[in-house]
Amino acid sequence: MQYAIIGGSGYIGYHIAVELVTNGHSVLIYDISQPDAEWVQDAEEQEAFRKQRLNLRFLQGDILSVKDLTQAMTGADCVIHCGNLNYNLLIHVVWVEL
Repeated sequence: MQYAIIGGSGYIGYHIAVELVTNGHSVLIYDISQPDAEWVQDAEEQEAFRKQRLNLRFLQGDILSVKDLTQAMTGADCVIHCGNLNYNLLIHVVWVEL
């Protein structure tokens, strides 16, 4: 399954990405900043994630750019929104029907 995580560089989004990739899913992280590897502290988790890294893509972009966001989400089976806007954490799960 193809997942897109808006705000996937933060603590929650990154751990969702790790879990999905570790379980064989493909993940696109869409965020204004790159993921911070320090979120992963467990050595076993780091190794499992490193082996599956091919299933993870990062696309830098702003959630306020509707055009870029729409293009980035094209082809995703599921979009998970963990983006932070004005200090309000927004978490939504939207299933896209194919």
